[in-house]
Amino acid sequence: MKSQRLNDQLHLDLTPQQIEILGSKTEGWISGLQLAALSLHGQEDTDHFLDSFAGSNRFILDYLIEEVFRQQPPDVRAFLLQTAILEQLTAPLCAAVVADDMSVRDAQAMLERLEQANLFIVPLDESRQWFRYHQLFADLLRQQLRLRKGDTSTLQQRAGEWHQANGFLRRAVNHYLAAAAWEQAATLIHAQSTGLQKRGENTTFLNWMQALPDSVIQSHPALCLDYAWALALSGQPDAADGFLQVAEKAFHDNPAQYSLVLSAKIHIARIRQDLPQTIALSRRALSLIPATAYEPRSALSLNLGMAYWQSGQLIAAQDAFSEAREMSQASQNHHIRLLSIGFTYNPG
Repeated sequence: MKSQRLNDQLHLDLTPQQIEILGSKTEGWISGLQLAALSLHGQEDTDHFLDSFAGSNRFILDYLIEEVFRQQPPDVRAFLLQTAILEQLTAPLCAAVVADDMSVRDAQAMLERLEQANLFIVPLDESRQWFRYHQLFADLLRQQLRLRKGDTSTLQQRAGEWHQANGFLRRAVNHYLAAAAWEQAATLIHAQSTGLQKRGENTTFLNWMQALPDSVIQSHPALCLDYAWALALSGQPDAADGFLQVAEKAFHDNPAQYSLVLSAKIHIARIRQDLPQTIALSRRALSLIPATAYEPRSALSLNLGMAYWQSGQLIAAQDAFSEAREMSQASQNHHIRLLSIGFTYNPG
């Protein structure tokens, strides 16, 4: 292991964990390891240095700028800087991001040229269609782009549009957020909110939402409802209230949407252990939802039954659980069906 040998040769006295971190940060790049070793001498807090070690470190920065970056022709430098915003590179994406006059063929040729020149680019597949920059080199390029005050918003916007058009929706959201393309980000986040929630990826959704300005969120009532649900599910009912009020006002005259608002309010009432409010809201929501809306009716009936059961209204609870079983059977929601069976009151 290169980092272990370097540790022994230069008497760095790194722990096995620190050696592993150093190897990961430099990806085995021997010059990077040597430069890291130079940087480590005189460091009082080795752990902090290794955690922050990146292309912005002055030894790495000086070496890469002088020995690598400035030695490249202008067209290569321009390509490197403009594609530095990308986590992964492929010719069609690079062509879309760099400039209107770069063809896909030109972009592919540039990527192959960089690989042949060993310019810190790593192939990600055997067909050489996808690449990424060495992480230290990518750090350098991004810092150089910031220092030169390049038009990163335009680059991020182009990257977002390409990723969205090609089905890479998560990366598209990240690029739109980086570009401050709030409307495009908000629309795409809303389109993915249900899928994220079903897969239990609430944290991803919350991180995206926290990157959006509140004014943008509040101009999208459906997104407010999504956000309120996510906040409630993460145990933040007070934070959910304001966004839920926006959705409630917008959807008050739309029974289908309003029932979803009520469902969120029911969940919050349950978190706050407000059983009378849970019961009242559940009954109201069930009155708005069609009898054939099996999936939402099963969940609402289960919540209603649990509220009745907790408040000691056992006969009413039994009726609600019976409804939940019937609806969950029709919707093939086995989780709700098992819960409703488990909670069923048996007077015998």
